[in-house]
Amino acid sequence: MGGKLSYPRDEIPADKTFIVTGGNTGVGYQTAKGIAKLGGRVIIACRSEERATQALEKMQKEHREEVKQERQTQDEAAKKANPPPAATKDTPKPPATGDKDTTGEGSGDKDTAEASATKDTEEASAEGQTTEGKEEKEPIASADKEDSSPPEDDAADDIQPLKVEFMKLDLASLASTMEFINAYKAKGYPLHVLICNAGLGLVPFQKTDDGFELQFQVNYLSHFLMTLHLLPLLRESAPNSRIINLTSIVHTSGTFDLKNMQGELSYDRIKFYGNSKVYQIMNMYALNRRLKDSGISIFSVHPGYVDSEFSRGSADSKLHSFVESVSQVLHIKRNVEDGAMTSLVAALDTSYDGRSALYLKDCKVANASALARNTEKQEQLWDYSLDCLKDHITEDLLKDLHLPVPAAKDDTPATDEAKGEAETKPETPSKSEEPTSTQDGAKSKSEEEAESKPEEKTESKEEVEESKADEDDKSKVEEVESKPEEDTEAKPEAESESKVDEKEEEKKEESEDQSPTDEGGDTKTDEEEVKSEEVKGDEDKGQEDGEGE
Repeated sequence: MGGKLSYPRDEIPADKTFIVTGGNTGVGYQTAKGIAKLGGRVIIACRSEERATQALEKMQKEHREEVKQERQTQDEAAKKANPPPAATKDTPKPPATGDKDTTGEGSGDKDTAEASATKDTEEASAEGQTTEGKEEKEPIASADKEDSSPPEDDAADDIQPLKVEFMKLDLASLASTMEFINAYKAKGYPLHVLICNAGLGLVPFQKTDDGFELQFQVNYLSHFLMTLHLLPLLRESAPNSRIINLTSIVHTSGTFDLKNMQGELSYDRIKFYGNSKVYQIMNMYALNRRLKDSGISIFSVHPGYVDSEFSRGSADSKLHSFVESVSQVLHIKRNVEDGAMTSLVAALDTSYDGRSALYLKDCKVANASALARNTEKQEQLWDYSLDCLKDHITEDLLKDLHLPVPAAKDDTPATDEAKGEAETKPETPSKSEEPTSTQDGAKSKSEEEAESKPEEKTESKEEVEESKADEDDKSKVEEVESKPEEDTEAKPEAESESKVDEKEEEKKEESEDQSPTDEGGDTKTDEEEVKSEEVKGDEDKGQEDGEGE
């Protein structure tokens, strides 16, 4: 456990205000008392007004007694340091006696004085011991009077009462937490330090009225809600305003599973207690990133294994009984005064000014678990937590705090559109599958389109019918065109053949007179004529094609 624990005891300005949740008992009580004794104003936030009232009365009484004891100790120390001069040492050496001795007269005077003293003693003896008894009783009675009522009355007037007060807060209810927040703001107090001390552990599974697992809400979620709503006051008190979360070494056994945050799948007392404590540290890191350069510091504190009422709800736990037995044997359990030391260091030590996101143990910085330092998990927890609190925080609040609005809240108005897009998205891949799809598949696609867009279905049918009609018309035209083509091609061929025959006969008759050149020219002329006829047939075919269109 190291050396002796201690915290700074510098005087606190009278207007500096602290909130301590669960300040009516245990570590919270000692934390609140330690701050108040140094002059700070402390708000003790807890469920039971009766228990809080008893705690405040006890705190004031202890304070008065401690102040008186401190003053008495200081007086005794001062007397030891500066003892008063002893009167017996001065009487034997009066300067006049020395002068008389030199003249020789002092000896006679001394004898006379001794004789007189002897006579007085004999007379006192003759009177009896009644007078002597009276003389002894009077100074004793006087001493008793000085130590009793008058000094207490003077002390009562002199000792200033602690500035502590109660405000109702039930962390198992988000509505009660909001009531506390609003009531505190209505007081008009500043806020310099928020100490999230209250908590419970090792309790059987149960859910709050808000639907959350009890340890999750009391130890973590409600404190996070308080922190968000009180950040504006902490900003106003900056720099060096602080947020302190009371965590535990058990955070090292914590896990983070979004599917089992509220015990949906399984529940274990110690595991879920550890979960709630690791969430506090994870949230510290996430919030610190968002409060950069704000002047607000955030710390997570492990008080040690403390002898307090913390685990009063776990008396039926075998694990708790085992831990209690081991702690007694090993002497590892701390008293509540020592348990509050690290919280007081985090709240008051000026050496931590300007520092943040620190895990403290035994009044000094230590290392949190790997899970607690996992940035990705921290952000997932942040988003999950804001979603849990969506009915108690607004976008305007987050914007005023310069905190990013969670994506889930931004997408809320567009949810219907997103759903519409999700419904139409399956049609897109069907288009890519069209080349390989069958007619039945195309039909099912048109039926899907008909369900979402009935008007488009009508249009698509008309288009299909028109395209079919066009194809029919085109096929008919092609049939009509093919017939004239055959006739047109046949006619020029017949004509060309007859003409060739006639020409051949003429050639035979004039073969002797015609040269090869003329013969070739005549042949060429005949071929050109045949070609012209073919071209003419093509032109006629083109006209028929145009009409068909």
